[in-house]
Amino acid sequence: MKLSLIAMFTLACMFLLELASLAAFARWGHRFGLWAAIGIPVLVLVVWSLFLAPKASIPVFFPPVREVLKLVVFAAASAALYASGLSGWAVAMLAVSVIVVALIFSLGLVSEMPDDIAK
Repeated sequence: MKLSLIAMFTLACMFLLELASLAAFARWGHRFGLWAAIGIPVLVLVVWSLFLAPKASIPVFFPPVREVLKLVVFAAASAALYASGLSGWAVAMLAVSVIVVALIFSLGLVSEMPDDIAK
């Protein structure tokens, strides 16, 4: 599948949002100690890779549900930034995540259900 420049930019922004959310959880977790600063992002990473990643082990196949769950993770990361005292970054991350997830959904870049499971 050949992607347009807008689609590639949108997917790159999604990847950067994923990394930024891990950094936000690490920043928030640092308030509770080093182990929380490492453990919370690892926990989020495991959940994301199991359920929401493009090649997830136990994927959520219904695109609207999947995109809403991604927004929930990004909203939680924004809340973590806000709780860390970075309210401007929290608002910016939430706004960008809503725009990027909406673009991914509207451009049809969501993963579809595999044929063997759809039957």
